[in-house]
Amino acid sequence: MAKIFSIPTAFIVALFVTSMVSAQESDGIPQKVLKELEFMVGQWETDVYENGEKVGTTSHERKWSPGRYCLLFSTSIEMNGEKFDATGISGWTRNGRAVVEHWYGSNGASLTVRYPLRKMKENVWEGTHHLVNADGTKRKGSCKLEKGNAQWIYTVEWEEDGVKKSSRSVTRKVGG
Repeated sequence: MAKIFSIPTAFIVALFVTSMVSAQESDGIPQKVLKELEFMVGQWETDVYENGEKVGTTSHERKWSPGRYCLLFSTSIEMNGEKFDATGISGWTRNGRAVVEHWYGSNGASLTVRYPLRKMKENVWEGTHHLVNADGTKRKGSCKLEKGNAQWIYTVEWEEDGVKKSSRSVTRKVGG
């Protein structure tokens, strides 16, 4: 009787293992995403503008995690006279088919940016921007990252108390 159960059991196990291997091959991180993330590796400096007025600067580094499946970054920020640090991670989420960045500030602020793969074109990524400031106020809006030669421009648009607002960050590669 043991032989009757061992053949179907072996078949089921083989089928499960085969489907897991093929799922890993077909559902891994798309090469396009890895290539796009590679562009962001390095040392960067940023000038931040809100409604046309310069409100801050940042200096940050983005590097690959061990295994090269996501980017890790740390930054020093001076915004509206306040200095703080932030740490983040950027990677692929298969379920949402998007590149997602999560930032956490030493001042208590957090930021999530999501770029759906279908909106990641050669030099322009479009997505959503969800910021929770240190005081608990929230900013939800759309964002666009425009890549250039050793730089990118990041634009966010949102509405606050019925008024349309925007911020624009110009990021340049250090030594780029």
